[in-house]
Amino acid sequence: MRHYRCYFNEMDGTAVAWRSFHCENDSEAIGHALGLFVGYERADKLELWDGTQLTYSRRRNDAQTPAMLRERSYLALAATKLEADPEIRIALVSRGVALAREAATLESSIDRAAARRGRIFTGGV
Repeated sequence: MRHYRCYFNEMDGTAVAWRSFHCENDSEAIGHALGLFVGYERADKLELWDGTQLTYSRRRNDAQTPAMLRERSYLALAATKLEADPEIRIALVSRGVALAREAATLESSIDRAAARRGRIFTGGV
């Protein structure tokens, strides 16, 4: 197993938090890091390091679509499988569930808005 370090930074580069963990390969480590990233709402940037090599870097995307929220929910819930700290596991589950609810609410809102537009545009025809 390889040892990874994950840093969560604000836009100005100030570290919000960091985590250290072991994974079999880069793709497993990236998945875990993305799940953790979802849990750190204050962080704007994620950096994943394997020793002295930057393995992965990502900035937070502020766009909010139901699909993106569901993906972030899945990542947070998936990260709980590799997380050893029970407090972080609980926080990730809570964040994952909240994101899934937010996705459902946004999807419902979009559907209602589309239905209203349909009635407005076809009502006069």
